[in-house]
Amino acid sequence: DAQHDEETTRLWKLFIGSTVFTIPIMVLAMLPMLSDRFMHAMMQFGSMEKWNWVLLLLTLPVQFYFGGRFLRLGAKSLFSRYPDMNALILLGTLAAFLFSALVTIAPHWVPPESRHVYFEASAVVITLVLLGKYLETRSRHQASDAMKLLLNLVPKMATVIRMGQSQSIPVEEVVLDDLLEVKPGSAIA
Repeated sequence: DAQHDEETTRLWKLFIGSTVFTIPIMVLAMLPMLSDRFMHAMMQFGSMEKWNWVLLLLTLPVQFYFGGRFLRLGAKSLFSRYPDMNALILLGTLAAFLFSALVTIAPHWVPPESRHVYFEASAVVITLVLLGKYLETRSRHQASDAMKLLLNLVPKMATVIRMGQSQSIPVEEVVLDDLLEVKPGSAIA
């Protein structure tokens, strides 16, 4: 139970930390496209190339710290030649991040019409997958706890009628075609 709580808490903290960085990334990346006023305000503080550096710095912790588990597990699954969802997250987010980093660091290597950054895509995918992992882990632990409770409710002894006689035996000794006696309100063995 302590390990389950620790894992759930760790995933929640990773999700919250990732969200703290992802929200400003989304605002800086998407609002200029939706609002001319916001774009104008941003341009008063610096060119889009300078804002790309801000996005890069905000995305670094999301990509490599908060999303580090996907990078490790994804690389491991790729090298074992059995790619899984972690490999998909690794390839997708790393492609978006590395291309955006290239556009930011060495824009002259990219044709002018292709100089778009996708830091928000990388950050949002990692943040949403962390949320999904947290919800999955929490649900799995709750289901596991519910199963333990149900198993504790199963009686250890069963009342069997054999040759007209009612006798109490361990549940493991009940065989096919045994006639079980179940009294009102009692649990079924």
